[in-house]
Amino acid sequence: MPPFGAAPDIGWEIPPFYCPFRARIHPKADEMNRATEAWLDEFSVHNDAVGRAWTLAAATDQYIAWCNPDGDYDRTLLLAQLMALAGVADDDPLDGHTTLLTARAVQFSARATQLMRTPDSFIPGSHRLTEALRDIAFRGRDLLEPRELHNVTDTMGDWINGEAWFTSHTECGTFPSLEEWCAFAPRHQGARFCFAIGEATSRSYLEPQHRCEPAVQAYTDAAGFVAKINNDFFSYAKGDHLQPQEPSIINVLAREHGISSAEAAVEAQALRDRAMHVFIRLYEQLGESAVPQIRQYAKVGRDFVTGDFAWHIENPRYASPPNRTPLPIADARFDVTWTDRPSDPALDAPDISAIAWWWELLDNTAE
Repeated sequence: MPPFGAAPDIGWEIPPFYCPFRARIHPKADEMNRATEAWLDEFSVHNDAVGRAWTLAAATDQYIAWCNPDGDYDRTLLLAQLMALAGVADDDPLDGHTTLLTARAVQFSARATQLMRTPDSFIPGSHRLTEALRDIAFRGRDLLEPRELHNVTDTMGDWINGEAWFTSHTECGTFPSLEEWCAFAPRHQGARFCFAIGEATSRSYLEPQHRCEPAVQAYTDAAGFVAKINNDFFSYAKGDHLQPQEPSIINVLAREHGISSAEAAVEAQALRDRAMHVFIRLYEQLGESAVPQIRQYAKVGRDFVTGDFAWHIENPRYASPPNRTPLPIADARFDVTWTDRPSDPALDAPDISAIAWWWELLDNTAE
């Protein structure tokens, strides 16, 4: 069935996704989902029955199944359960603003990264997610190389840092400029965290000297940027009741340019398609690298961008959001189109310094 409830002011239609690649899901995704559901119940991570219903409907573990279709099963399951746990924390509470959102994000980040690094450590105070995090950390020691676990842990902190940036604007009633939004979007979307998971599930760790190459950094950021704009389209209705407004790309563009939300959505699509163009070009460049791990890193990014989009399509978290129904509607979904043509023929760098440098790294000897 189509999305549930009153349409937001930009409508329910998701703009066609300019992407020459198509998504695949892990062949054991259903098995992974059942195992994760049982694991979450084992550690009693849900606030109540309603929270459990929304967590299971969102199926955040399936995000990892979509983004890692070829991943080692045990490693993919472990990191899918970590992502599911992060989803519980992100949706607590699910339905609106409370006080000290930024403080809660920082505290969760500190607790989670400390437990991931030293699961034997005693952390005073009670938190219902602590023992589940500890279980992930101990299993991670057995399944992952130390450098892989370190990479996942550090990038998870980077992601939650981006969440704290987002919530700080919400709490203060401020709005980032377009320039600031573009700079922080990949971090808020958890791009580096998702890449670290992709490296771990594919057993292909990218050494720091390659990870820090400008083209690799630009590729990572471009992937997160595209995924973040897609997320803002899917999640727009979920937050359209909030005051002050969430700093989504649509709301940021509307404020900065003095235009309607519908007009801002068109601009957001064009900006996303420009970023997708540079992502595709960088994917091709990295795919021709003499370093096998860089070539695999390019594949990780492709699976992340396509899997992220595919996961959103049938997700009740977005298609029947909690500000429109008290419980998720299981069969609500978006009608989406994948296209090989960008919405805007202008594919050169936009006048936004936070991202314009990506285009400077393209090999212009070949299109």
